[in-house]
Amino acid sequence: MNNKTIKLAEVAKILKKQLPTIDNEFEPLEFEVEEHDGIIVDYIINKIGDRLVLVIDNRDLTPQLETLVFSSANEMVVYFATGQRKPIVLDAVES
Repeated sequence: MNNKTIKLAEVAKILKKQLPTIDNEFEPLEFEVEEHDGIIVDYIINKIGDRLVLVIDNRDLTPQLETLVFSSANEMVVYFATGQRKPIVLDAVES
C-alpha cells in the first residue's frame, strides 16, 4: 500500500483519475482509505475482463474481505460519489 491515506469522501475524485490507468489484473490500484474516525481500510482494485473488482480489506474489524464487482469505471465512481459505501462502525462494548 502507499503512504498516503485518503478520506472516504475523496475516493470518487481519486477514482476518476486513477481507474483509466488500470490495464490488467496484474497491476492493481491500491490505496488506504480512512472510512470512519481514524479507521483505515485497504482498497485493492483489479480489472478482470470488462469488470472492475474492488476488494476492501477491513480485517481489523471483520474476519473477511469484502468484494464488490462493477461493470464499469463510471459505476464504481458513482457508487462512491453518491455515498453508497457505508463504513463499518462498531458499537462500544460496555462492561
